[in-house]
Amino acid sequence: MDVISRNLESVKAGIVALVATSIDGLVANAGDESASIAELERQVAGALVLVGQQMTALAFAAACNAAMLRDVHARGLREDQVRLRSDEGGYLTVSTTFGAVTFPTFVYRDLSSLAGAVIRHPEQSSFPYHAQCRSSPLCLEWEVKVGSQCPFRKAEEMLWFFTRGATTVEDTSIATHILHLGVLVDPSWTYRTPEAIRTILAKQA
Repeated sequence: MDVISRNLESVKAGIVALVATSIDGLVANAGDESASIAELERQVAGALVLVGQQMTALAFAAACNAAMLRDVHARGLREDQVRLRSDEGGYLTVSTTFGAVTFPTFVYRDLSSLAGAVIRHPEQSSFPYHAQCRSSPLCLEWEVKVGSQCPFRKAEEMLWFFTRGATTVEDTSIATHILHLGVLVDPSWTYRTPEAIRTILAKQA
């Protein structure tokens, strides 16, 4: 039932192949005298974003797989009573600081009930905001920070800049997005602690 463990080697091999291809391309371009240093650095950044997306998808899938196994164990289900969803409903696409990633969530049908199959969503413990917001928790935190410091489209531009063009908030400004996020985020993401304020006053004011 632990799908991640069974497929980990093939997933790792795919990521390693992506890194090797990126390095080969980088070295080839570096040998071209017309290639600027800035262009080479942009190429490195682009490759790292692609690798980051693959690794993030793997990490999120592994977290969802672990949540599923804990849920199955807690319910005392046998393997023949669990059927993983492999259709579209068994995947999530989430905006992250590496851009959008899609990964399996290990949603499953619980076949133990006499009343029929019950769909279980153990991944909700890892992505509690997904029903209201399609951003990962870290990306959400970044959105809140730039949205609290920059107005309107400037915040959108800053998010795009810091994620090297990988992440945007689609057609709406972060300022608009923040109105919906305000009820979801922890206040610690946007407010400094008293200790931090004292340090700033003592050393910088």
